[in-house]
Amino acid sequence: MRRPHNQKEDFDREMSNTRAGKKFRSQEWFDNPNNPGMTALYVERYQNSTFTREELQSNRPVIGIAQTGSDLVPCNKIHVFLMERIKQGIREADYLVDRKSLDN
Repeated sequence: MRRPHNQKEDFDREMSNTRAGKKFRSQEWFDNPNNPGMTALYVERYQNSTFTREELQSNRPVIGIAQTGSDLVPCNKIHVFLMERIKQGIREADYLVDRKSLDN
């Protein structure tokens, strides 16, 4: 009896050929010799947000933080101050920090 076609297995097999087996997910994005096209795309996008190529490919994890604080709404103002303390701690641990503000 023939086994049914499994698209997930095909996808996993295809993606395993492009993964470099790195420690951090960010290394898969920024320093993946098995997928140079996507590496170039990710590096270019993040260089536009103040990171250098050396930082992105330094084997340090990129820690993303989303926060909802706003200068307009006083009840959430504490989030703006907490964000600065959190970023400082991440930098002291020698990680890269990427902040995303959700106060549109």
